[in-house]
Amino acid sequence: MKQLFIPVILLFALLAFACKKSKEYVHCTFTVNGVDKNYENSDYFSTSLCGASTWCGHFTREPLTATKNYMKFGIPGDPVVGRIYTNGEHGYKVVYRNEYETEYTLGFGQMNLSFTRWDGAGGWAEGTFSGWLKSLAGDSIQISNGYFQNMVSSGE
Repeated sequence: MKQLFIPVILLFALLAFACKKSKEYVHCTFTVNGVDKNYENSDYFSTSLCGASTWCGHFTREPLTATKNYMKFGIPGDPVVGRIYTNGEHGYKVVYRNEYETEYTLGFGQMNLSFTRWDGAGGWAEGTFSGWLKSLAGDSIQISNGYFQNMVSSGE
């Protein structure tokens, strides 16, 4: 009985550790006009190529797609956990491009975003978002139940 007890305890410890680690994986989930989206490809949150934003994150449905099925966030300054980012803040950007390559932006809509975790360089970022975006043609989409988590670039 003792010979079985120790391996069973070790197995449970390994499973507990593995389950904890599996929670941290890159993804962005959200609903667009009632249709669920799940993007699992991303660049880290970084300060590179962000334009007027300080930090930016980019999520895509397929790897290496730059023209469709992506969600981008641009954040002014260092993200603050619990702060609600909204329209009118210089450097705050949200861009969604659908499968037909129609681009919807914050400049024509209303989107709130909040970080629930920001570990800083080399750590993790998590947050939520929801609101409305509009295309240049005036079409609007509702985005709800938005959630993201991603690694933060170490700046190297």
